[in-house]
Amino acid sequence: MGKIIKLDRHIADLIAAGEVVERPASVVKELVENAVDAGADAITVEIRRGGLDMIRVTDNGSGIDPEDIPTAFLRHATSKIRRAEDLDSISTLGFRGEALASIAAVSKVAVFTRVEGSTAGYCYEIEGGEQKSFSEAGCPTGTTVVVNELFYNTPARMKFVKKDATEAGHIQAVVRKAALARPDISFKLIRDGEEIIHTPGDNSLLSAIYCTYGESFVAGLEKVSAVHEGIRVTGYVSRPTYSQGNRTKQEFFVNARPVRARIMTVALEEAYKNRMMVGRYPACVLLVDINPALLDVNVHPTKSEVKFAYEKQVFDAVYLAVKDAVDSGDSRAAIHTRLSGAPKFDVPDREYIQTSMRPQKNPDFFGSMSAERFRSMYAAENRPNHAPAVKIQDKPLKNPNDNTDEDGFGNTDFAAGYENAGYDNAGHEGKYTGTAGHGMSDSRDATYRERDWSDGERGGSDLAENSHVPVYVPEGQNEHIGTEEDLPKWKVLGEAFETYIMVEDGDDILFIDKHAAHERMLFNKLLENRDTPVSQYLLEPAVLHLEREDFEVIVSYGELLAGMGFELDEFGGSSIIVRALPEEIDSDDAEATLQEIAESLRMNRRMTTTGKREELYRLVACKAALKAGSKSSYMENYRLAERVLEHDDVRYCPHGRPIVAALKRSELEKRFGRS
Repeated sequence: MGKIIKLDRHIADLIAAGEVVERPASVVKELVENAVDAGADAITVEIRRGGLDMIRVTDNGSGIDPEDIPTAFLRHATSKIRRAEDLDSISTLGFRGEALASIAAVSKVAVFTRVEGSTAGYCYEIEGGEQKSFSEAGCPTGTTVVVNELFYNTPARMKFVKKDATEAGHIQAVVRKAALARPDISFKLIRDGEEIIHTPGDNSLLSAIYCTYGESFVAGLEKVSAVHEGIRVTGYVSRPTYSQGNRTKQEFFVNARPVRARIMTVALEEAYKNRMMVGRYPACVLLVDINPALLDVNVHPTKSEVKFAYEKQVFDAVYLAVKDAVDSGDSRAAIHTRLSGAPKFDVPDREYIQTSMRPQKNPDFFGSMSAERFRSMYAAENRPNHAPAVKIQDKPLKNPNDNTDEDGFGNTDFAAGYENAGYDNAGHEGKYTGTAGHGMSDSRDATYRERDWSDGERGGSDLAENSHVPVYVPEGQNEHIGTEEDLPKWKVLGEAFETYIMVEDGDDILFIDKHAAHERMLFNKLLENRDTPVSQYLLEPAVLHLEREDFEVIVSYGELLAGMGFELDEFGGSSIIVRALPEEIDSDDAEATLQEIAESLRMNRRMTTTGKREELYRLVACKAALKAGSKSSYMENYRLAERVLEHDDVRYCPHGRPIVAALKRSELEKRFGRS
């Protein structure tokens, strides 16, 4: 007797049901998809005991013709496709004809349906795959499917069912995804008599997101809308400051079908690179519309995975759309004002004008120098808070060629420059002897002008009445001198914990992380100069003795490092000789930096060359930036604040941490009981 037999229909149905109906949420998913395909614009899902006792899905769609009702519960019976060619361009959510048969095989099902224009509806009951009754019944237009006692005849499956709350959570996720995929349909979920989800069906995706995820989630979203090579990407993504601890709030839809697609996840997170902290993830609701002929949805039993004919085009479409939304829409909500188009002076604050004035030869110097070079330009911190005004007549500046560095700032200490301006180290008025201020740039068309201040600015740290203040004025801007409106509307208040610069800006107090800000500036500069890196040659080449593993990594990536400004040679054993470094790296940090570079390269071997280079830029920028806890002068803080407030490319550090946080005046007044 042969060993191979044909299984009877009931056993075959149970096997197939095991693939399609994994849990109560699978039943809801299949029934909701059928309702959507039927053209419904209102769908209600009701469940009891996590869907095990009862699942009821009601829609106002087209209904089922009486002669088609029994056929609908046969395996591989469907109205969605007719020929094999139809599988190449599927536009409906369902198409296999397995769902109703699988559901009926493991539960007790009753269907109430009526087509539009019919005077009567019909009720069809089926248990364990066997028909029990079929008769006329009064019911509204559309279809209602009631599933009772799920898995009543498959006790083995019941062992794998989780707690009611867990199963209800999975059903809620199914309804949420359906509501987001089709915001033009009103969805309602009722759990044990309580309404959990109710969307308006007003064709607004934002409304659907609000009703499913809540107000706080919506507050952190930016709109996405773009078309790339025939692929349309719409929806919303979270701002970098609204990052998540996991990927559970990443929702992707392809042609209104909820899917899992790694290519889109990678594209999304790549668009946030350098904007979000490591270990944090963006949230999104993204709808991708693509030609169905370029998409295969028949690759997974639950149809939750798809295969794209051209993955690179999909990646590019998602990446570019999200990146554009993040770049254009992420406008630091904490900052409400910007520097206007008024001429820029070296006038940070009235009480500090006399002691901290510097002409600036290169306005972009801050983003291209190391912390050590930056700090050396502002050496002494023993200057008084303010000094008596000194009147200096119009007079060309003394040529300081014998006393300037490459950035246009003098290399003498601040105290010496202060004496030259007419004061001794204690801040007493003295005789004007030469160059005013510390190391003025070699600019003969720049002069000191008198500036008068109005009454009411006497005492404390304010300027004396009608005093004349030396102000550096570039040629051609003299007509703007004398108006207080020219000054920035914000002002630097000071520094907290030698880490955060405090800026008063309207009704906000902004806290600027000086390390994160400077790190971002350096990183941007490195990216900008990636094709023409700037190196600093060491007066005496340094010999570094590395661990063998580090040595081998450094040597193997020699070409990559050379493209960043390193000039390294092997020096026997596991030693290398360093002849040049990127200008941002201090020579004393060469060994530590190369060790960290070696570790980074080992950890990111699978990255592309571009990815490796950016990782190294992040490392170099972090090493070279001003450190938290280091003391900074007023002018350092002012220049840094000015750069952050003026430039939209300084928003997050290269690791994704925010640079600016705000404390609103209203919040402060609440703490003091003023409101």
